[in-house]
Amino acid sequence: MENRVFENEVYEQQRKNIERLAAEDPDDWFYKSEMSRAPSRRTGFAPQDRRCWNCKKEITAGENGITLEKLGDYIITGCPHCHKSFCD
Repeated sequence: MENRVFENEVYEQQRKNIERLAAEDPDDWFYKSEMSRAPSRRTGFAPQDRRCWNCKKEITAGENGITLEKLGDYIITGCPHCHKSFCD
C-alpha cells in the first residue's frame, strides 16, 4: 500500500514525479537536492503553501489552476495564473 504525503493530489503527483525523475537521473543536482529533503518537502520549485509569491493565488485552484492532467509527468516551474517563474 502506498503512503500519501500530501493531501493535495497535484502536490502528491509532483512528489512522485520528482522521485521518479531522481531515480532516472540520480546525478542531477536538482533531483539530488530534492531527495535529500523529507518527502513532505519535495515540492520542487513550487511553493510549499501552494500560493504564488507574486499574485498570491493558489496554484492548484481556479480556472487556470494546475490539475493532474496539466501536471502530467513533469514538475511545476511557474504560476498558472500570472505566469511568473518559480525557478528564476
